[in-house]
Amino acid sequence: MFNRYVKDGEINIPKAVGEGLLMAFVLVLAVAFWPVRTVPTGHRGVVTVGGKISGIQNEGFMLLLPWEKLSIFNVRAEEAAIKDADGATSDQQPVKTSLVVRYSVVPAKVA
Repeated sequence: MFNRYVKDGEINIPKAVGEGLLMAFVLVLAVAFWPVRTVPTGHRGVVTVGGKISGIQNEGFMLLLPWEKLSIFNVRAEEAAIKDADGATSDQQPVKTSLVVRYSVVPAKVA
C-alpha cells in the first residue's frame, strides 16, 4: 500500500503529504454535504428550495440535495398550560383562572 511513495529506497514525502491533504479535504466535503437526513417519529419534514416548499417527508431516512433545506415539525398532540391568568368579568370583578389547551398540527397540512 505504501510502496507507491517509495522510489529507489527513498520516500516521496511531498506526494504522501499531498495525497493526505486531498483525502482530508474530501472527508471534510463529505461531512459538510452529507446527503442522508432523518425525520424522527411523530414529526414531518418540510423540504424547501430557496424558501419555496418542494415537498413533505414522512418519518425515516431521506436523501437531501445540497441546495435543499429540511425543516422538522412536530405533529404529535401537545399542550400549552396557563396557570393563574388574571382577568375580569363583565362587571369588572377580578378573576383568576388556569387552563390547558391541547393542539396538534395536521400532518397533511404541515407545510
